[in-house]
Amino acid sequence: MAQVWRFPCTPLPTGAGVAVTAAALTGSGLAKLPQIPASLLVEGGRLSVRANLEASCTTTGSTATVSLYGGAANSAIGSKILIAACSGLSFATGAAAWPAFFTYDGTFRSLGTATGTIHGQGTYKSGHVAAGGGLSAALVEFPFPLTAAARLVSTLVVAQNIELDIGITMSATTGAPSLTVTDLWAELSG
Repeated sequence: MAQVWRFPCTPLPTGAGVAVTAAALTGSGLAKLPQIPASLLVEGGRLSVRANLEASCTTTGSTATVSLYGGAANSAIGSKILIAACSGLSFATGAAAWPAFFTYDGTFRSLGTATGTIHGQGTYKSGHVAAGGGLSAALVEFPFPLTAAARLVSTLVVAQNIELDIGITMSATTGAPSLTVTDLWAELSG
């Protein structure tokens, strides 16, 4: 009988990140980011990622891209590999710390000595998007990536621990939009 296991990727965050307001790719600002141990990677292994966010904006006019990145520990977000992205997320007027939820599930398809391939997809749920109607209405759900080709990432460096982070890019700063990652959790199973 095969052994089945689940492993929470550590370190576990103990506090929220910083509010992202820049019209440039910015990491979550979490003091602790989860890492996938290279020694636990197996073909067919599954990665599940969950992030909670809070969105604020005074007026409409900006959109955001929220993305999952993986790379070397303590490296800048721009030097990590893009795993999945959800773009075109608009902001509703008057959003004040409205909740949003980012989920991603992927399967490691192949693992070489240096790089590996992961196939996955996720959803972004939010009330902050202009069509969402705010906190009194149902959350709007966005699937991502939208293309089959974008669901397959074959350049993930697997010869080292993979540190995960949420990258956020605002299209503009009109209306003072901000997104804050309040929690980031990842689990590896095999």
